[in-house]
Amino acid sequence: MEGTFWLLAGIAIAYGMHVLRLEWFFPAMLLLIGGRYLTFQTLYGMRIYWVCGAVLCGAGLGLGLSRAPAHLSALVGATLEIAFAAAIFVQAKRHATSQVSRAKLLI
Repeated sequence: MEGTFWLLAGIAIAYGMHVLRLEWFFPAMLLLIGGRYLTFQTLYGMRIYWVCGAVLCGAGLGLGLSRAPAHLSALVGATLEIAFAAAIFVQAKRHATSQVSRAKLLI
């Protein structure tokens, strides 16, 4: 719940930033989403979430500091999320398969 509250508060901050400068919205969201990914390792026990979170935060920071246009930031964020979805899916499948194998050994 704490992570969800922080994400919702951060969305309000990102929205306020977009009112000042449109190109700040997507880098701010990448930082927020990346920070949320960092907490998922604790919840799901998969270190890939640390990698995903660090890359998203780094991309958000880099895009924000370089003043990238909004469409480029959105494209980078979407591409990273799609790539991470595939990587996490593969990792989760391996994780589940190894747990099933361990359970069979105990039987």
